[in-house]
Amino acid sequence: MPHTVQTICHSLKKGAAIVKQAEYFKEPAFTEGVRIFYLTYFSPYVEQMGELLEVSAPKELEVYFKEFDKLLKRMKEDPYTLYLIKDQVDELLNEIPIHEREQILVFWERQKAWTKENID
Repeated sequence: MPHTVQTICHSLKKGAAIVKQAEYFKEPAFTEGVRIFYLTYFSPYVEQMGELLEVSAPKELEVYFKEFDKLLKRMKEDPYTLYLIKDQVDELLNEIPIHEREQILVFWERQKAWTKENID
């Protein structure tokens, strides 16, 4: 990986700022689309450099995981919004390490099925 930890830290910070700005969109699916892009883009870096980021950029790493928590909260409370961009959500979930992915995938599949039955 050609990126330095310092570069990743800086990029994580800038990415989080963009997600924060996206929260002003009136359409929640747009906000979540930006959040998902951020999470998907940085997922391999967080996975591969997580321990280094814990030491050198704990705040940026914490912000990254808080954004993921916001996505999970939306998945639980408002699956319809994420159903609109389900392909992006599915792509992100494929990036999550296997040991963490299973429960989230099961939950997301249930939410998609419920939404499809009740909305479509």
